[in-house]
Amino acid sequence: MAAITNYSTLQTEIEANLHRSDISSATIQGFIDLAETRLREDLMVREMETAVDVTISAQTASLPTGYVGIRRFYLNTSPTLLLTYLTPDVFWSTYASSQVSRPIAFTIEGENFVFGPTPDATYTGKALIYSLIALATTDPSALLTSNPNLYLYAGTLEAAIFLDNDRLAEKYGLLYREALKSKKKSSRADRTGSQALRARPISGVR
Repeated sequence: MAAITNYSTLQTEIEANLHRSDISSATIQGFIDLAETRLREDLMVREMETAVDVTISAQTASLPTGYVGIRRFYLNTSPTLLLTYLTPDVFWSTYASSQVSRPIAFTIEGENFVFGPTPDATYTGKALIYSLIALATTDPSALLTSNPNLYLYAGTLEAAIFLDNDRLAEKYGLLYREALKSKKKSSRADRTGSQALRARPISGVR
C-alpha cells in the first residue's frame, strides 16, 4: 500500500482496494464524501479542533463550515464571558421573551447558534469547535494526516456497500470500527494523560 498523504492518493488507494478499474474518479470521490459524513457522525478528536470567530449581532448566527461539535464558546469582552450551553427546551423557557442584553447563553437549532438574551450590540464570540471540512475543499486535513487509515477504511466500506459486496463490506467495516476505537482511545489519553477525567461544560454539543 502506498502512503496516503492527500485527497489524490486516498482515491488511488480506495480504487486499489476495490480491485476494479471500471469505477470513475467522480464515483470514488462520492465514496469519500460518504466516508466524511460517517467520520463527522463518529468522531470528535483533537485533529478536528478549529478556533473560529463568530459575529454575534442578532439572535442567531450560522454554524461554521464543517461544524461537528463545540468545546468552548466565550464572548471576547473585558472580562471575557463564557457562554453557557442550554438545551433548546431549557433555552426557550428562559429566553422566550424579547429581552435584549449581552448574551450569556446559547443553544443550537438546525444550522444556527441561537443566543440569549438577544444581543444589544455586536459582539465577537470565540469558539473552539470540532469541524471536518471536505478534502475536496481542504486538502489534506489534519485528521487525514494523522489517521489516513480511517479515511481509507471508511471510503472502501462505502464503496463496498455501493457495490453490494458483502465480503468487502464486512472486512472494511471491521477495520473501520477497530481504527475508530483505537483513535478514540488515543484521543482520550491525549486529553487526560495521567490526570483524572474532569467534566467540561459544553464538550460534545452537536
